[in-house]
Amino acid sequence: MTRRELLNKLNRLKKGLPTDLVYINRIIDNKHVQVPHGYNVSTIDEFIEKDIQSVLSLGGSIIRPVLGMFGSGKSTILNRTEQIIPLIISNDKYLPIRINLENVPIVQHQEFIKAIMKQVFPIIQTEQFKKMYIQCNDEELIEIFKGYEILKNIRNLFSSSATDRIPSKAYFLDEIEEDKIFQVIEGVIQLAKKYNKTVVILVDELESLIKSDEKGILTEIIVSRFLRGIIDRHDTSVYIIFTCYKDAYDTLKDNFYKFYRISEGNEIKLGDFSDEEKEELTKKILEEAMEYTFGKLSVKDILLKLKETLDYYVGNLVKLISNEIYQYIDQFKEISKQVQELYEKDARKDIALPLLLEWGFKPANISEAPEKIAGFNFDIFASASERNRIVQRVFGEIKSVTCNKKWAEDFINWINIQIYTKSGEYAKNRDKLLFIAPDYTLEASKLLEENDVKPIKYHNPAVENILKSVEEKKYEGLTKKEKAVIDYINQTKSKCRTYDVLIRDFSKELLESLVNKKKLIIRKGKTIRLCLKK
Repeated sequence: MTRRELLNKLNRLKKGLPTDLVYINRIIDNKHVQVPHGYNVSTIDEFIEKDIQSVLSLGGSIIRPVLGMFGSGKSTILNRTEQIIPLIISNDKYLPIRINLENVPIVQHQEFIKAIMKQVFPIIQTEQFKKMYIQCNDEELIEIFKGYEILKNIRNLFSSSATDRIPSKAYFLDEIEEDKIFQVIEGVIQLAKKYNKTVVILVDELESLIKSDEKGILTEIIVSRFLRGIIDRHDTSVYIIFTCYKDAYDTLKDNFYKFYRISEGNEIKLGDFSDEEKEELTKKILEEAMEYTFGKLSVKDILLKLKETLDYYVGNLVKLISNEIYQYIDQFKEISKQVQELYEKDARKDIALPLLLEWGFKPANISEAPEKIAGFNFDIFASASERNRIVQRVFGEIKSVTCNKKWAEDFINWINIQIYTKSGEYAKNRDKLLFIAPDYTLEASKLLEENDVKPIKYHNPAVENILKSVEEKKYEGLTKKEKAVIDYINQTKSKCRTYDVLIRDFSKELLESLVNKKKLIIRKGKTIRLCLKK
């Protein structure tokens, strides 16, 4: 991981805890984490283990909603569940199905169905499925998959001939009709039942679908036809766990009560992190950040290194880490503020201030530092009043890296909460909103514009020069050929290449030289790989 990538990750701390980067086993205390009664357990891990053991020993099904806001650890619990299951059940005794509903297309019904099938399709390509399939005769399979058409295409997937495999793959990914998709899913579960396997279904980001699907047609497909249908139609062992924001989950009660009825009372509710959890999470993030940035160097070595190559970002980052990081996650959030201080300072001066003056705000009305309003830290804030009555306000955010959907959602969520609660902090017809960043993802840009937030692109040459110089330092002391090797490996997402591939274009001596210079490290497994040193 490069320093730039690390800085991007650290910036994510500002508006939400990056619990997908690290995992802590949250404590069940009925304040920060609440679970249904019935198990004598004290942590989330223990609760999930008891769930799975209950399905195994008693049979039947459990449906478990995981509720919480962004950053509370919902998706991380799904990831952890996938890790826990093999510790309790052998790999050949369970069948996992995972579906992520974030970013699935909802404009066209058929495109949505195809997107779901693309997530289910890998299951029928696994060796585990193949073993179950080949043990059945055609008569049994036709009954399980409700017809010959699906069976024929499954059979062709395992054919040695590409002329058979390619059309069948296209059938499942592009041509299959909605009813037959559910016949495939039903068939997979029936096969699992036949061979006494526990089916584990993990559905992530249900709130994304609920919020986007205004008519509720696609939500009906997932919660009623898919999840509720599995519970109703099967006496096989099924463990269903899905994540959702609490406000989106509450809408199920009004619109999909039959589904809500079977999940009500089964919820894992995730609240804010306790001080102890914040400290644990902070320490884990710190350890990862320090290792990515400095490897296994001692504190003394780090300080010596900083004296030699003190660039603005890492210098301020480490100073704060040294003094304050160990106690609270709020302090760690301040690191991200310091990391992007240069960008924020220039964005205020070059973009925000002239714009606010143009809108009629006086300098005295404009906050010189970030302001916390109703629990949200705004990088830009201005408020003009007359006779103790607010005339106009401006709320704004500054990001030193590309603004993503989650950051945009955090900003918009605050606005919507103020409108809904009529807090008086923000008034739609009175106030202005703006966002400053080097760039925006398509989703973030669309979300901001739809909610009357002005997304401004601002490139700071000073920041870009600093980051460029950091990248250039990686090539110091290297020959032209050695630089070519680094560039070639850097093209991959993993920042690794196998030795067999590299030796085709580069000499053994050249590769050994880079290893000796500690620019590359050797990783051994089934194949030998050379990777860029992080």
